[in-house]
Amino acid sequence: MPLLVKNQEYFRYTIGIILGIPLLFLLIICPILEFINIQFSQYIHGPTKAKWAKFIVEGL
Repeated sequence: MPLLVKNQEYFRYTIGIILGIPLLFLLIICPILEFINIQFSQYIHGPTKAKWAKFIVEGL
């Protein structure tokens, strides 16, 4: 029985890691990428495209 409990703990940690890494990616890396993308689109297409991209990002 203790082995089963230990396996459940490992399973819980594994699920936590599997769910945690994408959330971490969404919370930390995506805003940075979006900021770079907005700056980049502003550089290429001018301010109107960047405003539209920013609106979509903030809307979601």
